[in-house]
Amino acid sequence: MPKNEKDLLRVLRALDHPIRRKIITLAGEKGRLGYKELSEALQVPPGTLYHHIRALGPLITKDTDGKYTLTQLGEKVYEFLKSGDVQVLKGLPPPRDRSPFVQVIEKRFFVPLNRFLYYILSAPTVHVIDAILIIVLGCLVYHWGGMCPLILSIVFEYKYSSILETVALFLLNVLFIFVICNALCKLVFKARGGNLSLLIGVVYSQLPLIIFSSLVYIVKLQGLSSIAVNWNIIGILLFAFQIIALMILIEAISISKHVPRDKALIIALIILYMNLIHIMVIYPSTLISK
Repeated sequence: MPKNEKDLLRVLRALDHPIRRKIITLAGEKGRLGYKELSEALQVPPGTLYHHIRALGPLITKDTDGKYTLTQLGEKVYEFLKSGDVQVLKGLPPPRDRSPFVQVIEKRFFVPLNRFLYYILSAPTVHVIDAILIIVLGCLVYHWGGMCPLILSIVFEYKYSSILETVALFLLNVLFIFVICNALCKLVFKARGGNLSLLIGVVYSQLPLIIFSSLVYIVKLQGLSSIAVNWNIIGILLFAFQIIALMILIEAISISKHVPRDKALIIALIILYMNLIHIMVIYPSTLISK
């Protein structure tokens, strides 16, 4: 199938839902719409609305004020919808179904996580204090437990000279992830804005690693040395908490920068790859497999 036919089919499939057609109509009638205004007009949950906005792809964009507007292609589609000729949407070949496993993962994990993070990141100034508390908690746990955050991993048996060094390393870790994510979004996907939301999302992505470090520290305090030095158990637990941290980072990038989840996944995997390279080159002796 020629590329232009594929693009047309993708647009028509995106419109094969009444909520998406209503979004195009509202944006065409009012010119510029905020997320809250759209949500109130459509009476749908934030996660559902965000899914439909992403599905519209090249038909809608976000301006510098955070308002949604139609692209040039979106305006043509709006004129098409105004004509009332939507019969062309009937009889289209259905989109390829995702595997049941992917659907379960999305329903059980990504959808609830998306709703929770949207609540946080849609009003980032309100949750700055929350982010500060997470940073304080992380600094205390890492300092007392002798562990150091390294992007999306942990360096064990780290010797801090003072609490100030702990704070500095934690903040540098958060800022490094933020700067890389922000730069990749701008350079690769031309996604701008949402910087405070992204920063807070990065802080929240560190929370699973803080919880993991807290568990390791508590185990050591309780004198359960057999578990504390069992690197197989610790490695499995760390991997599980890293997956959760990665999921939070993916959703934070997707929500704050308004990019599809698959594009956010690419950025998160680049971060993870940089993490692995850093560990192998700088801290080879701190790998779990001892």
